[in-house]
Order: sequence, then C-alpha cells, then structure tokens
Amino acid sequence: MNIVEQTLLIESRMSDAKKKFGNLNMYDWQFLDRLDPSDNHKYLMWLAGEYDKGTAKGTDTEQEKFEIDVKETLKHFHRYPEKYAERDIYQYKSLKDLVKAFQQAQLNISKKELKRTGAKKVYEDDSYLVVVPTTHEASCFYGAGTKWCTAAEKDGHFNNYSKKGVLLYILNKNLPEDDPLYKIALYKQYAGGKETYYDATDKTVSDIKAALTPELERTVQVTFDVMKGAWKEARKGLNYGDPRIEALVQMLDLEDEEVDEIIEEEWTQYGMPVFQYGDWEYAVATDEEADEAHWEYVENLIDDIGVSGLGFNLEWYVDGDQVADDWHSAVEEWVYDDPGNYLDEDDKEEFDEDIFNELTEAQEKLVEYKERVDELYNKDSSSWARDEKEIERLEEEADELEIKIEELEEELEDSRDWSDEQKDNYIESYVDDIRSEPVSFLQDMGYGDEEFEKYINQDDFIQGVVDEGYRGENLASYDGHEHEEQINGTWYFIYRIN
Repeated sequence: MNIVEQTLLIESRMSDAKKKFGNLNMYDWQFLDRLDPSDNHKYLMWLAGEYDKGTAKGTDTEQEKFEIDVKETLKHFHRYPEKYAERDIYQYKSLKDLVKAFQQAQLNISKKELKRTGAKKVYEDDSYLVVVPTTHEASCFYGAGTKWCTAAEKDGHFNNYSKKGVLLYILNKNLPEDDPLYKIALYKQYAGGKETYYDATDKTVSDIKAALTPELERTVQVTFDVMKGAWKEARKGLNYGDPRIEALVQMLDLEDEEVDEIIEEEWTQYGMPVFQYGDWEYAVATDEEADEAHWEYVENLIDDIGVSGLGFNLEWYVDGDQVADDWHSAVEEWVYDDPGNYLDEDDKEEFDEDIFNELTEAQEKLVEYKERVDELYNKDSSSWARDEKEIERLEEEADELEIKIEELEEELEDSRDWSDEQKDNYIESYVDDIRSEPVSFLQDMGYGDEEFEKYINQDDFIQGVVDEGYRGENLASYDGHEHEEQINGTWYFIYRIN
C-alpha cells in the first residue's frame, strides 16, 4: 500500500467512525486516537464503540481505568496477535472480553518470550506463575491491569525498588481479573528482609502468605537468598571510604558486617545525598550543603503557603525598588492629571505664547500712542486747535489699550503652568521617597501584611528565615533532630527523614 492509499484508508476509517458515533466531540476523538496502537486507525471504530457504551464517561477514576486497560491490552493484542484465540478485534464484544483474553495470553508465555521480555520465571504450577521482572518493560508487562507503581509508565519506582530488594509477581491462573488477588506483588528488602504483599489494587495484604503453597513459599525464600547473595557480592567494598557513610555508621554505631546494608538512594533531599539502612532513611550533608538544603526547604515552603504563612514581620523585607517600580506609572499619572495638588504655584514657568505676543503688541502700541501725544503737545501753539481732536483720539485709544493690557496680563498669569521637566523632576523625587520609605507609603495607601507579600524580596526573606535557625527541625522531617559527626576533620550533619 502506497502513501496515498494509506492516507485515504486512515481518513476513511476516521470518517466512518465519526459518522457512526456522531455524538462524540473533538476531545473524545483525540483521546481515542491516542489509545489506538496502530498507525492507521485500525482499532478506532472498536474503541469508539467501547467508549460510547459509557465505559469511560463516568468519574475520572473510571476513565483512567478505561485508558489503562486499553493501553495494556490493545497494545499487546496489536503486537502479539498470534497469542490470541481470536485475532479479529471485532470478535471481542467488550473491553472486558479483551482483558480476559489478554490475561490468558500472559499466562501462556513461552520460555523464549520470558527471556525476551526481561523476566525470570522462578515457579509455575496449575495455580500460579511467579516471575521476577528484571527490566521496567517486563514489570509493566506482568503488572498490566494493576495499580502497582512499579508497573507505571515511568521507571523511577521500579528502579528504586529493584535496587533495594527482590520484586516478585505472583499470577493466579484460577482467579478472574476483577479479583484483587489475581495478581500479587511481593517486595522483600535486602536490608532487614522486610517483606510486603500488594494486591492488584496496590493495597497491602497481610494474610496472603498463609494462602501460598509450601513449595511456592520455599521458592520465594530461595529466590530472595540467591538474589541477596548476588547483591551483597556486587556491593563488597562499595561503601568503604565514603565519609558520609562513615559518619552515618558512626552515628548509628553499626558493626562492620552491617555497613554493606547501607544503600545510597538515587534521589536527594533538597540536594543532600540520602542513604537507606533498613527501613530508615537519612540525609547526610556538609555544613554548606545543609545550609543550601535549608534555603531550598524554605523556598519550597513559601511556594506552598506563601511568605505570610511563616509568621515573620513582613515589613522588614519589603523591597523598596519593587514598590517604587510598581507605583512609578501611577505617580506619573497623578502628577500630570493634577499638578496643582503636588507642585508650588510660585514655581510655574510656562505660559501661553499667543497671549504673551498679543500683550507685547498692545504694550508697544501704547508706547507709540503716548509718544505721539507728547509730540502733539509740544508743537507750536498755532497748530494746537487743529491737533486737539487727534490728541483726544489717541488718548482714548491709549485708555482702551491699558484696559486690554491689564486683561491680557491677567490671562497670561492664568495660563502659566509647570513645565514637563518640573513635573518629571517632582515625579522622580516622589518615587525616590517611595523607594526609601516603602512601608510608610504602602501604609498610607491602606495596605497591610497581606498586600506587603507582593513586594517581599524573596531572597532577603529566605535568608532572614534561615538566619533564625531551626535547620534541624526543618530538614529532619522524622524527628527534627540534627546530628553531627566529624570524619577526617570535616563535620557532617545527619537528618532522619522517614
């Protein structure tokens, strides 16, 4: 089949499915598309039919179970159709039928398949199949249909459990898949030998051991002994020379033969290396590392409950720069909208240029009129009679100009304003005051502790909390105790965390 034909097939299958199940929305189709293990919508119609029955339309839990069951069963069916009595998906009238077929296919795995999937078959009879998964893939394969974290998509839990003990999956061939005991996970720790049984729902069960056959129980113990022996052999000498482990040994007062049971975890506690001894877990750090861990602890605590939840005086940690920057635009708006509320009237510099020009022109005309009147008064008396009317006219116009000049002077005074430079200088001065006295400003604005939180300098605040002490109480989540041990001149601080 060429690319064009393949594309047409995919589109046709999607179109047919949408026609038949027109009540499903875009998100439903996206969800179903993710569950189809084929690359050509081979199972889309069947999936839509199961989904449309309401299997996954109830609670979030029901939808999650539907997704898990489909992913596990349909992926296996698609990959290994030869292991199923019916190889046509449409022969399975329900997801439940496919799950049953899937369980049967799991129990009928060949030795070759066991080896290929990364698991050790340690026991099998008419009732039980017991395997030890040695890879995450195998753990998912044999843990399919359960809620075990070791069979989850991510491999972190499987790797962690496998590192510290033996993990066995006990499959009961005679129980239906809806029985929580149809699959049992047994985890037995190397250090201390503690064993825990989990049913398919991931609940611990205490009475399952009594139900096991003596032969099966012996197999479990032998498997554990063999694997622990290999584990101890591989670990010989690994811990010696590590000053952190030496500090822990010194604190716990352990014997030499007990040192090998200390296991360094792959994860850390706020950056501090973590070690397990039996059921106990300890974080071990230098003084500097412990301080850094304490900082991270406080930082995470702030993320959870906020700075106000720690009960410290927030006024001490208000960031003046942050307050000033946050309020700068508001101050600018206040001053430009109503400068008279902030600036001194006597400091006005600017005025209306048109009024000024008109005033200047009127003043110049008035001078001209008065000079002309003086000239006429100083002429020969013979012309006095003739010039009297002109003098009278000029004096009247001069009187009118004086009135106009007085009015223009008042208008000019009213038009005076502060320059943008004056306003900007005042704004910067105002903002500088906010920066130097942020708490007073916020209080004047009616703000309290809850509002202060917005303006806290988090680094300064964290440092303030750290400086108060309480490192041991915070880092030792089990008992709040900080233990000190000196190894080769270096102090190590130990915190029990479980």
